[in-house]
Amino acid sequence: MLHLVIGGAASGKSRYAEALTVKYAAGRPLIYLATMAARDEESLLRIKKHREARKGFPFETFEKSRRIGELLPVLLPGSCLLLEDIPNLVANELFSADEPSAPFSEKEMTAAVCRITEDITQLALRSFFVTVVTGELFTGGSRYSRETLLYLRVLAEVNRRLAEQADSVTELVCGCANMIKNENDLTVD
Repeated sequence: MLHLVIGGAASGKSRYAEALTVKYAAGRPLIYLATMAARDEESLLRIKKHREARKGFPFETFEKSRRIGELLPVLLPGSCLLLEDIPNLVANELFSADEPSAPFSEKEMTAAVCRITEDITQLALRSFFVTVVTGELFTGGSRYSRETLLYLRVLAEVNRRLAEQADSVTELVCGCANMIKNENDLTVD
């Protein structure tokens, strides 16, 4: 089962996703897949904050900022996986320091969308329950650089495909969870 959690900054989506994943684990192994790359002081502080928040949960944490499908061989089949988060993953895939140029052609952007969603699909097929956290970044402004607009297009397409594929989708607004898709009668506290 794939559950997509979407929300704006500081909406409570991480805390909600963690609690939901633990609830549905029912004794299965819990895996936390963190995608933020530690690039600067701000990202280091956010990583530290998320690690602190997870201390009470029995997650085994993997930190992989891109190409998350490479983790398939090490994940226990039937585990419960929390993937945090899609905006970071998309940014890392598009703007990696490992690659000389960002993929900005239409063909390369489509390839990035397909690679990200296929990796998540494969992780979901191997897992019992997967919670994917993503962000709503589309209402904050109107004047962006070309690179930012391309990033937003890729993120929007990944979000759309994941929502379409998901069994359930919850939007977090000001800490309030709103179920907007629920094909398998998922119960949420």
